[in-house]
Amino acid sequence: MRDQTFVLVAEDEELVRLVIVQVLLDEGFEVMEAEHAEAALIVLESHARPPDHATFPKESRFVAKPYRHRHVIRHIRELAEA
Repeated sequence: MRDQTFVLVAEDEELVRLVIVQVLLDEGFEVMEAEHAEAALIVLESHARPPDHATFPKESRFVAKPYRHRHVIRHIRELAEA
């Protein structure tokens, strides 16, 4: 199993969010989810990574839509190895 890289999925489309969360879990990532950016900040706070309330933490990275599952997984792995 891979090291526990934390991935927060913030996606307003529920079906898209559910699918990508499951794909990431299947790949061994630690995944939390949020319905939108404001909810994502709350999730981050509860995960002991307190953000500045105006922005996401400096180390945050984003994957824009549209994306394919393989692209998301590859992107996350590259970030985790950096």
